[in-house]
Amino acid sequence: MSKDFHSFSSETSGNYSSLPKSALSVPSTPSGYNVEYSSPSENHTSNFHVTLDNATVSDYGVELLRNGSCKYNCHSYAWHSTSSSNTYWIYNPQPYMNDPYYTNIYTGSPSVTCSSLGLCGNDRIVYTNNKHSAIFAGSPYSNASIGSSLVISKWGKAGVFRHTLTNVPYGYSTIKIYQPTYAQNGIVIPTE
Repeated sequence: MSKDFHSFSSETSGNYSSLPKSALSVPSTPSGYNVEYSSPSENHTSNFHVTLDNATVSDYGVELLRNGSCKYNCHSYAWHSTSSSNTYWIYNPQPYMNDPYYTNIYTGSPSVTCSSLGLCGNDRIVYTNNKHSAIFAGSPYSNASIGSSLVISKWGKAGVFRHTLTNVPYGYSTIKIYQPTYAQNGIVIPTE
């Protein structure tokens, strides 16, 4: 890992928006707004996921943190629960983005520097047209671009990966960054 990054482990960058909910609770926003979701079954073998995960690591040079699953997706991982027991596929993160619990602290290009944003581990990133969601796993020093920040995200049926913000198979001409209210108030919440 580059020494230019402050890093957070996947354990310390868990999703606190769902506290005190569990990974098994039906998805809703912290303020109780409904979220459209499904509960798909695992319809692929572990060999399928291993092959897909290995190809993703090879193609993108990302770090695999957890093997693939069809039971949850990037939006569910970033906004509902980071638990491997998560069984919800969330179609659109917009209800979370509209929840007053989160504040949109930035919308624009990932080439902007981090110095003025006050980024925190656990801030959420939404890519162009809500195609993908991720969680900041740490941020580079202030003179680096947001695009070089480390994030953690689930990639479709593939696994959970640690990667730079712009190293994804999804479009990212515009990103939106959402910060939980507690982070803005300097409140520290323990991990699950």
